[in-house]
Amino acid sequence: MRKELLKYIRSPISNTPLSLEVFEEGPLGKSPSHILSGRLYNSAGEEYPIILGVPRLLTGKLLHNAVSRYPEWVAINKKHFNSLGKTLDSIDNSVVLHDADGTKEQSQEMFGVSWNLFDNLDRVWKDIFNSYITPLLKLEDFHNKKVLDCGCGMGRYLYYLAEEGTDLSIGIDLSHAVDAAVKNVAHLENVHIIQADIYSLPVPAIFDIVYSVGVIQHLPDPLKGFLSVASRRKKKGGKIFATLYGKRHWSYNLVVGSLRHITIKMNTRMLYIFSFILTCLSRIMFDLPRRILTAIGLKKLGKLVPWSSYAHCPFRASHADWYDRLAAPKTAYLTLNDGWEMLQKAECEKAYIYPRSGYGGKTMYHSWNLLGI
Repeated sequence: MRKELLKYIRSPISNTPLSLEVFEEGPLGKSPSHILSGRLYNSAGEEYPIILGVPRLLTGKLLHNAVSRYPEWVAINKKHFNSLGKTLDSIDNSVVLHDADGTKEQSQEMFGVSWNLFDNLDRVWKDIFNSYITPLLKLEDFHNKKVLDCGCGMGRYLYYLAEEGTDLSIGIDLSHAVDAAVKNVAHLENVHIIQADIYSLPVPAIFDIVYSVGVIQHLPDPLKGFLSVASRRKKKGGKIFATLYGKRHWSYNLVVGSLRHITIKMNTRMLYIFSFILTCLSRIMFDLPRRILTAIGLKKLGKLVPWSSYAHCPFRASHADWYDRLAAPKTAYLTLNDGWEMLQKAECEKAYIYPRSGYGGKTMYHSWNLLGI
């Protein structure tokens, strides 16, 4: 964390500014100067730790889960906190909202593991992000803008948007994927990472563009999540962009839906190996035929090969998404009407929805790209 981030941090409970106490400063990733360890607090008695250069602005069980990953840090720094010990020893379940079935806790763990395993910054992620936002937005729209990424994972989109010259970029994620993200962007002075809950975003409503790619459909309550994200855009002229999963083709539901009943119960190592095997099979059965057809001048025919949208992506990108789709504890498949409802309730003056086809054929399924202004 850089000290500059403090002016943008707010309490996830009261939405008021926080004060900073620094325990340790030093190099992080490619950057020589970061606040590695510290305490954020206010006069109301709220306290939040800074661990490995990342402010952990969570409450209740979610904070407990986050801090418990770092027992050595707790042993050294617990003495600096008045309430952290209580957070670790006795959890107030009432502060954990919208999570009656434990989905947020499961997502916190699963996506954290996923993006620490697949933390490479291959340039394909920039191309993928561009494909998501087109035609509603262009990469140059982010130039000199204040940008908030809700569900930033390991920071892949923030990294490449920095190339477009963003004025300020803040990435927020519920999971310990932030540990990978902060290392990836530590050398970028205008990019910051926070561990926080999308329902309680600890930043003010100052952003020109707020976006959430591949996240909303995994939330316990997608509408509440979208409205929370939208609330952080500028009051006038601020934009909200989000992707939603549409209903899948029956073949997707048959294969992935059936497998997920098994895979969500696997441990990390087993799922990594299983998703690796599936990636190999899909590369041979679907991606390779499409690449061959493209190479011999039959590009249009190649696009009709089902399940082949990763044909020209690196193997590791395909592996990461197989792991992701098989590990997510919850995925909601939303309709066009769901998208319009979200934009309407977010009180957008202008609203757009663009359908995005996938898996090699226009009839296979659509995801919905939403833009509100």
